[in-house]
Amino acid sequence: MVSRSRNKNTPQLRSFRFTDLPKCYEIVALSFGVSERVSPHILANFLAKLYVESSVIESSKAFGLEVDGEVVGFLFGRLPDEPLFQGRYSGFFGKLTMVGELLFLKGVSLVSKWTWLKNVIEHDRRSPDLGAKCEVTLFAISPAAQGLGGGRILLEAFIDHCVTNDQSDLYLETDTSSNFRFYKHLGFKHIDSFNSPIAAAFSGGSGETFVYRKALSL
Repeated sequence: MVSRSRNKNTPQLRSFRFTDLPKCYEIVALSFGVSERVSPHILANFLAKLYVESSVIESSKAFGLEVDGEVVGFLFGRLPDEPLFQGRYSGFFGKLTMVGELLFLKGVSLVSKWTWLKNVIEHDRRSPDLGAKCEVTLFAISPAAQGLGGGRILLEAFIDHCVTNDQSDLYLETDTSSNFRFYKHLGFKHIDSFNSPIAAAFSGGSGETFVYRKALSL
């Protein structure tokens, strides 16, 4: 069990629980601008859920962050030699489930469904293949809890896990709407870029997405 000293109104690190998923959907919808820029509401909720759950199944380690007992942030990551989490979208039939849920989503036009399906496919095609690398797969903090140091707590916990498991480098992706200066301050260096249609739709920006690498001290 991961924990830190408990002081009121300060972020507390703990192990991720799958019961946290609904709160993670909400955090992604708010912090990534999904609720503001995607309509109708049912589509925004589905995309937030899809983003979180598709990231879970690409991860092998996860942390949650609480303030006063409420989940306000989380980090999912992957190490090459660790088994991945299993979820509803795992494997071939999981991908079929995801496509089916999107196509049969009520109250959403077929054009919107097809556009988002293409966005997901195009994002995966453009994203650099990092291969068997240590990677942050998804990382989010609720807007109401930003500025409390929780992001650093989550990221440093995962860095410690990577170092403990003899990883030499850590990779992550972030778009221009994110606080990429935060990553640079923690020693990450920009190594690549690509244009993500998902990031563009979520942020309302260009979709330019940066790939960062941090050399880890073993």
